[in-house]
Amino acid sequence: MRCVGCGYKAISWDVNRQGGVKPNENLFGVDLSKQQDAETPNWFSPAMYNVVKQNGRYVHIVIKPDRDCVVNSGLGSIRGARQAELSFSETGKLYFESMKVKNIRIHNRPAYNSEVHATRDMGVGELNNCYEDAELADTIMAVGTNALETQTNYFLNHWLPNLRGTSAGKKKQQLPNEPHEAARVVIVDPRRTVTVNACEDAAGKANVLHLAIGSGTDLILFNALMTEIAAKGWLDKSFVGQSTAGFDEMLAANKVSIDEAAQVTGLKPDDIRKAAAWIAEPKQGGGRRRTMFAYEKGLIWGNDNYRTNGALVNIALAAGNVGRPGGGCVRMGGHQESRKRRSSPTSSTMAVPTTSGSKCISTSTTISSWTAGRCPSSRCTRTT
Repeated sequence: MRCVGCGYKAISWDVNRQGGVKPNENLFGVDLSKQQDAETPNWFSPAMYNVVKQNGRYVHIVIKPDRDCVVNSGLGSIRGARQAELSFSETGKLYFESMKVKNIRIHNRPAYNSEVHATRDMGVGELNNCYEDAELADTIMAVGTNALETQTNYFLNHWLPNLRGTSAGKKKQQLPNEPHEAARVVIVDPRRTVTVNACEDAAGKANVLHLAIGSGTDLILFNALMTEIAAKGWLDKSFVGQSTAGFDEMLAANKVSIDEAAQVTGLKPDDIRKAAAWIAEPKQGGGRRRTMFAYEKGLIWGNDNYRTNGALVNIALAAGNVGRPGGGCVRMGGHQESRKRRSSPTSSTMAVPTTSGSKCISTSTTISSWTAGRCPSSRCTRTT
């Protein structure tokens, strides 16, 4: 049996049966008397194993990462790789045996409820790309996510191939009519995390830009980037014209100079300009840059997360990077809880996030939420 989601296999056999080291005596079909290589799938840890009752009889059960799954390719998370140990613990046995529960979720809530309402209110679901887009992107902009530590499998299996250049063949195959340079990363985080170190090691320091902003200054940074991108003409005008509404009003309400943002965030003006170029400057030949925007709790748990999230989505939409390969403006994933939401707009439109100097102010101007239609593409929720 294959478990859905992150990709795990569930294997069970009678408790009175044991395998052996010969190829015909074990599920793996290999000689287990010999040393296996470092990345072999021919093993399971104690956390992946348990003894449970199945159809009235006791069986061994192993729930292990599925190497054939494109999500994790055999990598196991701390949560997922302990399903056998945890789901069939005393608590699990209470559910399955005593309470006769037929199904169990490893997540901590009975139904999915967004923590990032601004993106939904703007017509862009927060999970609007696929993992493969991280392998196809020209630039990855990471905001408030220490991906190596907190989304380890996603980072190792999909970011690193791009940063190391090993997904270059896939780029050329899927996107043959455009140049493909070395991948770049813009990381917005007050701290220098291990993710910054790993990106520099994989892509080279010249291709990694760490914006160590002052805490809580994301909003003015994003609005300054939006202002710079528009001033340089690095917009996807076709997409903006056909698929969004209220762009000019948004741009006027959120106009922030590079110098103003630098003073508030503590960044160098040239670094803000470089970030804008890496995000949206056209590639050689004039092709649009493919930028994936990834964020997590560092943004989501901010004191002004609604407007900050909206400002980030503004950049992605303006550059035409929602609903195209190598793009997206997405949560990285994770199941911690938070609740920080302003009152719902009273109409079908939303108030645009705006900044005046270092002070964030709300505008009473009601500006459209970048119309909330859906793209016919099965890979995305691009607005139409």
